[in-house]
Amino acid sequence: MSTTHTLSLSSLDLINPTIEAVTLNAASGVLAQAFVAYKAKDLFAIDFSQILQFMLFTAITAAPNYVFQMTLEKRFPTRTIPASVQNQVRDKDKSNQEELFEKHGQLDVRNTIIKFFLDQSLSATTNTMLFIVVLGLIKGQSLEYISESIRMDFWPMLFAGYRFWPIVCLLNLVMVPMEYRPLVGNGAGLVWGVFMSLW
Repeated sequence: MSTTHTLSLSSLDLINPTIEAVTLNAASGVLAQAFVAYKAKDLFAIDFSQILQFMLFTAITAAPNYVFQMTLEKRFPTRTIPASVQNQVRDKDKSNQEELFEKHGQLDVRNTIIKFFLDQSLSATTNTMLFIVVLGLIKGQSLEYISESIRMDFWPMLFAGYRFWPIVCLLNLVMVPMEYRPLVGNGAGLVWGVFMSLW
């Protein structure tokens, strides 16, 4: 038995990660479009509507992804206080959870592995499907066209993501405190967004 770090989440907590994600997504879209325009040697090749579509997609999906990651952290905390340490701590010290975790928190390997596999299975497949479906709807594509895109693009996109996201996920879980993980994930999303914009 071990003590876990308590995480609370309000609707206000979703604003900053969403704004960060949308801003970095816009930056990745601009970079991707600038690359396309440079290759075409045509400044007017920049498709600002595509950038706006990606920003809208990110605005829709960022908050649910953040809630999912916070839920995983609450259920399977990366760092826990071993019961042996907890039993030695005076009751008055137990009230200061932040200080306890700074002093005695240890990497919980089992929880980290569980979170990693849930992220790379459930989250990866869901986000790939959402990318195809939601972005297709934003672009005004027909359901038939979206269905064909799922059939043609789902597996290639998923496996392309597996060349990038697992290492980002693992490093984020092991090395980055929970409060900074959305920023690191969004930073990695900047790179990934350039790739997806060019898909």
